[in-house]
Amino acid sequence: YAVCSDNLRRAAGEPLTVSQRIPAGAPGTALAAGTVARIFTGAPIPTGADAVVMQEEASVQPDGRVAFASLPMPGQHIRRSGEDVTRGAVVLARGHRLDSAAQGLAASIGLASLPVA
Repeated sequence: YAVCSDNLRRAAGEPLTVSQRIPAGAPGTALAAGTVARIFTGAPIPTGADAVVMQEEASVQPDGRVAFASLPMPGQHIRRSGEDVTRGAVVLARGHRLDSAAQGLAASIGLASLPVA
């Protein structure tokens, strides 16, 4: 769940409404005040969110709202763009076999296709 850690502190353990669902690779909308976003690995963090709480640490209420057992620190479980690969770095060298790991790596940097020979 993408959250604003200040909103969780102000809620004092009360469940919050899930305002949107953000699948991997899809942009979400700005996080509405007092809400959280259901977010999946690989999705961009919505504006207004500063931490991610894993679903294993959340409790979905019967009405669909979500409660969290602990307060996240700002930046928790967020990877910034370019954190793992810097601009201009060689990610897959010429001649590298395109196995599933290589294809996943290419996808992780935004390549939907690769030139091959």
